[in-house]
Parts: sequence; structure tokens; C-alpha cells
Amino acid sequence: MQKAKNAFETIVASGKNALILHYNKNNSKLNDEDICLMDAGVVINNYSSDITRCFPLKHKFTSIQNQIYDLVLNTNKILINWVKPEHSMQDLNRYGKQILAQGMLKLGFVEKIENYFYHSISHYLGLDTHDVLGISPEEPIGENSVISIEPGLYIEHLNLGIRIEDNIIVKKQGNINLSAKIPKEIAEIESLIIK
Repeated sequence: MQKAKNAFETIVASGKNALILHYNKNNSKLNDEDICLMDAGVVINNYSSDITRCFPLKHKFTSIQNQIYDLVLNTNKILINWVKPEHSMQDLNRYGKQILAQGMLKLGFVEKIENYFYHSISHYLGLDTHDVLGISPEEPIGENSVISIEPGLYIEHLNLGIRIEDNIIVKKQGNINLSAKIPKEIAEIESLIIK
């Protein structure tokens, strides 16, 4: 086995910087009331990973942070269980946006989901972090493909960006979450933060 190395420059962003998908200055002060978004990946034996987690800097999520995080987390879990080899990236993106839009409507955000979610729900993983392979978004994903599932919401007036990204092997019977052991439940995250 080869020594692991970074797949890309790690993203560590909070507050308004978490609204920038590939923020890489990593030089801003972290404020207690913010959520920290960390997007990191490694390359092992020539294969890349890409995982994102978010956590509160003040030990606990605020009420609105909790609600937004919970919506993103539930979308992540639904999509991990839903996606099948015969689905396309287009299907996955459409369904993910639908779940996020319905959730945002319930929370009182009535504008278009594109105002709060402006990237794809998924991408292929492989020799590159964004391993597109020249595949059309309308083509079936295919069994044993490794993809990301990464719903997110970015709310400018709250200075809040939350994304939860896992790496999945797509199977006919039960997808495999390669990043399942990395905590993402609210209770798990809050219990890990040093008080």
C-alpha cells in the first residue's frame, strides 16, 4: 500500500467563507457562532476520496443551524439509500434538489433552491477527485461506480454554508458508504467538540 497524500488542498471555511465552494485562503478568523466546513480527501493506491463534514465552533448548533444541518443530513442519507446503478447523475441531482427545495420551503425559505444550492449533488471518484470519465450526465451511473453524495445549503444572509459529503460504492442491493465511520449525526458531532 502506498503512503497517503492529499487529493486536493483541504478546504476549511466558516461564516461567509463557507459560501465559497472551493475556498482555499484558509486565513480567516473562526468565530464562535459559526459552523466550520471542512472538505478533505486523500489519495491511497492512486484512488481519491472527497469527504466533507461541518461542525459548530461553539460546541452546539444554534436552532437555525440545527434545522439546516438536519435537512442537509437527511437529504444525504436519503440519496445514499436511493441511488441505484440504473440512475443517472441527472436523476440524482434532480431528486436531491427536490428534497432540498421541499425542506427549505418548510423552513420558510421561498426563493428558488438555486439561490441556496449551486453545485452538483454528486460526482464520480476514482483516479481523480472529480473523475468525470467523459460520461454524459444522462447515462446510468453503473454498478460498482464510486461517487460522492454531497448535498449542501448556502445561505448568504445567515453567513451559513453546510455540506455533508460521503463516498459511496453504488450497488444493486445496498450501497456501501466508504465514509460511514466519519461522524455526521448532530449528537455525535456535538459530543466530540471539546468544551
